[in-house]
Amino acid sequence: MSNEATLTYKEFASRMGIKLESARKTVQRHGWKRLVGTDGRARILVPADYLPPDPDSFGATNGPQAASARNGIVLDVLKDALRQRGEKVGPILAAALVELEPEALKALLLRVASSPAP
Repeated sequence: MSNEATLTYKEFASRMGIKLESARKTVQRHGWKRLVGTDGRARILVPADYLPPDPDSFGATNGPQAASARNGIVLDVLKDALRQRGEKVGPILAAALVELEPEALKALLLRVASSPAP
């Protein structure tokens, strides 16, 4: 059994519950291998432990593992947004962000994304 899943960017975004652009940035940030299928569509090799359970194969759309994976993506995007604004994301801030409840983390991301850059 392979420890990587081969997905299109659209499939990856859907599986993670994120936007397509966020999926592309996540793949780029992690440096995952990219393949082009015979249909011309790009596919990525995603480590299986990074993905939430597949709802089609497990019968559940939510759960602790899926929520954890989504929160990890939101956290990565938030850190990127802060860095793009020139903010340092040191270990103390990173640890504090991990402790936030999912809704607070999303609210913070929206606030950072909507505030004007310095």
